[in-house]
Amino acid sequence: MAGGHGISALVRRSLQSKYRSRIDFSRYPQIPPEAVEEKLVLGSGPGGQAVNKTRNAVQLRHTVTQVVIKCHETRSVERNRQLAWQRLHEAVDQHLNRDQSVVQQIRRLESEQRRAKKLAAQARLAAKRLAQSVEADTEAEANPTKVPVPTEADVIDPPHQGPPPSSL
Repeated sequence: MAGGHGISALVRRSLQSKYRSRIDFSRYPQIPPEAVEEKLVLGSGPGGQAVNKTRNAVQLRHTVTQVVIKCHETRSVERNRQLAWQRLHEAVDQHLNRDQSVVQQIRRLESEQRRAKKLAAQARLAAKRLAQSVEADTEAEANPTKVPVPTEADVIDPPHQGPPPSSL
C-alpha cells in the first residue's frame, strides 16, 4: 500500500502551491495502519442492485480518535481505499489540530489572498477615479468657460429685458 496511506490530495496540492513555505506540516498526523480498523461494507446510492449487493465501500475507523470515514466514490475497492485514507488523514488532522490543521491553514491563506486582491482592486479603482478628477480639473483650468464681461454701453444702457413696467 505504498502511497495509499500518505498525504491527502489537498495537502499534496498545497505542497505544489505557492503556500507551501507558509504551511506548518509539523503537526500533520502520521497514522500507522495498526491504528485503523478497515471494513468493506455494502455500497449504497444510485445504481440499484449492482451497487447494493457488492462490498466495495471502504469504512475506516481510527481507534485512537474514533474518527470514522466511509468512502464509496468508485466501483474499485482499491481506489475507494486510497480516497478513504486521504480523508481519514484530513479528518484526524482536523480533530487533533483544529485551527492549526493543514486544511484550515490553506483556507486561511486563500482567504487572505482574496482579501488582498480585493483591496488592491479597490486601490486601483480609487487611483483611477483620482486621476480622472485631476484630469478634469486641469482641463477646466486650461479651457476656462468664457464669461461675458459687461461693457460701458451695457452699464449705461442695459439691454431691454421685457415690457416696461406699466404706470397706471
